[in-house]
Amino acid sequence: MSRGPRLARALRTDIASAVAAGTIRPGDSLLRSGMGLPDPVSLINGETVSWSRIVIGGGAYLLSGPALFQGYQGFYDPRVIWSRGSARGYTPVYWPMGQLGTYMSYARLSVPAGLGLVTSGVVLADGLAGASNYANATGVFARVSELANALASGQGIALSEGIALSEGIALSEGIALSEGIALSEGIALSEGIGLSEGLGLPEGIGLSEGLGLSEGIGLSEGIGLSEGLGLSEGIGLSEGIALSESDLGAVGATGGAVVVGEP
Repeated sequence: MSRGPRLARALRTDIASAVAAGTIRPGDSLLRSGMGLPDPVSLINGETVSWSRIVIGGGAYLLSGPALFQGYQGFYDPRVIWSRGSARGYTPVYWPMGQLGTYMSYARLSVPAGLGLVTSGVVLADGLAGASNYANATGVFARVSELANALASGQGIALSEGIALSEGIALSEGIALSEGIALSEGIALSEGIGLSEGLGLPEGIGLSEGLGLSEGIGLSEGIGLSEGLGLSEGIGLSEGIALSESDLGAVGATGGAVVVGEP
């Protein structure tokens, strides 16, 4: 095993002061000049143990990859509280009496805008854990060793744009992070429904099994679609329109750019 410096020894010594002063930005190097990340293993009781290299972000997302430790991440700021799809900033305000910064009076709330919580290159490992199930040892019950081995083999999703804040809402690859949704480079999977890029699905839409939707199709509220119905690109459906299996031939025959609307 390498006897090189441990992770803490490889890091800059001015990180805390830079965070407090606001002079460090997401993506800035955390490593000292000329230093690299150490071997991700420890020697415990004569046995070599690999590090998990897994971080829980926002209380809900499994993050990994060298980028987490090589570059500064926005959620490392202790004044930022990130919970699932939203984040808030809390700046302590101290009483003027005594030594400055000793007695806290209150915390000033702010809504961070444009803050990069997670930089590009960080690996999202939510999909490797799966849904929480005690019997199957998945989700929150997943074995860390198995997750670490899967990540070491190259599994997981590398974020190309990272996770950023827009008016306090956390966005991953430009898509809002909602509870229970796994994000994969612009594709959101929710309860078995596959959403392609550019596809917007407002609330109140019911999607049945076997439904295929092409890119660029916009569906309005209140539309019900039956099983086996295929829609081509460029088809726009207005509110209140219900299409059944019998409409398949009519829609398929006319192809793209078909608009079905109210009179």
